[in-house]
Amino acid sequence: TWWTWDPRLTTMLILWFIYAGYLAFRTMPMAPERRASVSAVIAIVGFLDVPLVFLSARLWRSIHPAVFAAEERGGGMDSAMALAAIASVLSFGLIWGALLGIRYGQKKAQLKLDAMMFARMAEEDLRGG
Repeated sequence: TWWTWDPRLTTMLILWFIYAGYLAFRTMPMAPERRASVSAVIAIVGFLDVPLVFLSARLWRSIHPAVFAAEERGGGMDSAMALAAIASVLSFGLIWGALLGIRYGQKKAQLKLDAMMFARMAEEDLRGG
């Protein structure tokens, strides 16, 4: 079958729709304050769905195993797989930190450029043209 109404798949699809809507809403032409406040509400709703996606395999009957459960309850992860999962989380965390640092530098440069542009415009206005 091309789709099973598995709880984890369905809650993940809902989460995907929420964040796709968030990204679409952020590009809509409207007042920046209104766009930011509505986008924040959409992001909070999406964030509230994240624990539901994680717990969906435990709360409802699912085809997905509870990977992070204790082994005596039928879950658990092989030690080699646990090491790979930890390495993946750490490496993606480092990539995220690097991208965050780059974005911070971009915003700082943008603010500096805006200040220089504003100062130049004010100087031209004082000169009369």
